[in-house]
Amino acid sequence: MGEGSMPLLPRLAIGRRAMAAGLAAGATIAPALLLPRQAMAGIPASRRLAFDVTRNAKPIGTHVLTFGPAGPNLDVAIQVDIIVRWAGLVLYRYSLRGSETWQNGVLVSAQAETNDDGTRQTMRATRRDGRLVVEGTHGPTYTAPEKSIVASHWNPAQLEARMIDIQDGELLDLKIAPRGKGIIAAHGSQVEADQFSLSGKVALELWYDRDRVWSKLSATSWEGSVIDYRRT
Repeated sequence: MGEGSMPLLPRLAIGRRAMAAGLAAGATIAPALLLPRQAMAGIPASRRLAFDVTRNAKPIGTHVLTFGPAGPNLDVAIQVDIIVRWAGLVLYRYSLRGSETWQNGVLVSAQAETNDDGTRQTMRATRRDGRLVVEGTHGPTYTAPEKSIVASHWNPAQLEARMIDIQDGELLDLKIAPRGKGIIAAHGSQVEADQFSLSGKVALELWYDRDRVWSKLSATSWEGSVIDYRRT
């Protein structure tokens, strides 16, 4: 299936070495073209964000985020399940269970456990003295740069920050470019959304609707497969 990881995408979608060598230095984007900034943007009114995941238009799994009670504190639960089958046989299996805790719009902790077709990965980030201390299977424990954020995609603030791979704790360097507005299918209707490209050694597209809610993802794998997330 290939090798590597990308924030919240299994290696079937990206290829195992897609991020390992390091990407374009710095997350850069024209500030005037960013989505309007708000402490806790991106939370849908239903407090649940669910996606069907397809590979070359064929269903392979789901990606679900559940948001805790409204108020100064917020808990986010993340569940991803992917299975690729052929002729009744399971060719690839991926699962991720993660969580985030926010206080007054600040990420105070995050953790995740991933099973990438038998390869186990972990990540834990804890805020100490105002900075996130990150440990994971990617490498040694480190203190993340100020305003770093876990790359779980639901919060559009990640477009202005250094991102931490929720799968293994890697500090990511991504080039981010706005692609303008367009109409996409999401949540049972056609909606207007802002598109952003994340690039380095991968091709990853994200869309956020008028309410700045994550509504779509598209990626091209190392072997040419198209991975799509469509909000349900």
